[in-house]
Amino acid sequence: MRMPGVSTRVAKATLTLRSLLTNPVTATALSVVILLLLVGVLAPVVAPYGATSVDLANRLAPMSGSHLLGTDEVGRDILSRLLYGVRISVGVSIATVACAAVIGMLLGTVAGYFGRWADTLIMRAIDVVLSFPSLILAIALAAALGPNLLNAALAIAIVKIPIYARLAYAETLSTRQQLYVRAAKTFGVGNAFIVRRHILPNIRSSIIVQTTLDLGDVILLISTLGFLGLGAQPPTPEWGAMISTGWHYLIDQWWYPTFTGAAIFLTVMSFNLLGDGVRDLLDPTGRD
Repeated sequence: MRMPGVSTRVAKATLTLRSLLTNPVTATALSVVILLLLVGVLAPVVAPYGATSVDLANRLAPMSGSHLLGTDEVGRDILSRLLYGVRISVGVSIATVACAAVIGMLLGTVAGYFGRWADTLIMRAIDVVLSFPSLILAIALAAALGPNLLNAALAIAIVKIPIYARLAYAETLSTRQQLYVRAAKTFGVGNAFIVRRHILPNIRSSIIVQTTLDLGDVILLISTLGFLGLGAQPPTPEWGAMISTGWHYLIDQWWYPTFTGAAIFLTVMSFNLLGDGVRDLLDPTGRD
């Protein structure tokens, strides 16, 4: 027997998906994103070679039947590395945004709901982080923590947390003044129940919109740190690190950095267009 709540959630999800698919641009972006996620999961199956399989006899080989996108400076298949790179560039970005969203939402909700010392302590710390340019702060944090992928993701999460904290803080301040919240307090309902039942559901849509819009930016940040040598280290097939090496061969072996850059462009563009579609769907007041 199906629970009524489950049926309602499934119906809402189906309606949301149908609404997204009515826009051809958003539908195309969603299709590309789903394809990328499938490629990331099935990379060992769909990739023709291993991500780190070296073949010095075929180093910097052009596009051919055996290497559709050519090879790199040590003979590794570029197509295979791009496919495995989806796991890192996209997978790590999704995990980073999810962590930043959860932590930022909790901090902003606590500051906005309880106020007083929580408001002062949390939001002043958030203001300090927001006072620095995000890219410069991410580079500084990644350099201080040490050059590896985990530290790069942590640095970017720290940079992104204030955005979600500010958003949750503003939404919580507005929601806690509503009559149903004030009535719940009057009748002695606990703070935990009020936050879980009334506050969080009201800020959820705004958080979802922000996460979809942030995914493309985080992918660029991960790639930027990788390009600067502060992210994933060789031979990890991370797109930014691949371009960091590949741009040296741009003139004679153009396929090496070009296809990697095209992968980043396509991925970021798809996530940005999908984010715009989700924003228009969940936040109609934000439309131009």
